[in-house]
Amino acid sequence: AGVVDAGLGAADENLRRPRQRAPDHGAGRRLSGHPRLDHQHLADLAIEGLQQRARSRGIKGGREAEALADVREAHALAVKYFGESDRRTLQATVRLQAYLDDAPIAQRLELTGNAYRAALTNIDRTDPIFIEVQAAHGGNLCQAGQGREGLELLRSAVDTARQRHGGGIITERVLQALQWGLLSTGDVAAGLEGAREAY
Repeated sequence: AGVVDAGLGAADENLRRPRQRAPDHGAGRRLSGHPRLDHQHLADLAIEGLQQRARSRGIKGGREAEALADVREAHALAVKYFGESDRRTLQATVRLQAYLDDAPIAQRLELTGNAYRAALTNIDRTDPIFIEVQAAHGGNLCQAGQGREGLELLRSAVDTARQRHGGGIITERVLQALQWGLLSTGDVAAGLEGAREAY
């Protein structure tokens, strides 16, 4: 945790510095040393560090409020430096969603709905990030009382994960999401069967 905190401090200090105009030394050199790209690299490091620290705080340390603050900050950095449709931002959205169990369903639905619409236009539908966004939104739809639409998205995510990624971690995650979607719509038997399949 100390190493992560130190890295975050250094990244934060650099991200807060005013951006300087890059000297004009030719197109190739100007591109490789562009301050914007440097800031994006630092943002990448900060996002990863915040997410790692959140896992440490939430899973091992019982500090859920601080973990949530970390993933919120990681998501905000991703939006600021990469835009809402970027793959890194969509991944940060999935990570944030995982910490929002106690948030109002309307808030979660807005978050994943925006991410899903962005993913539809920018990400290949076999990409693990697309599959996770689709499953997260499907789960929220089920909890919001829109079970038919939600389960359709969840089952589609499971089918794609199985076909393209076999029995790996992505398939396991979306099977878990389907399990909770089924339980939240009242289909306990199917939910329990999904749990056996996921685990």
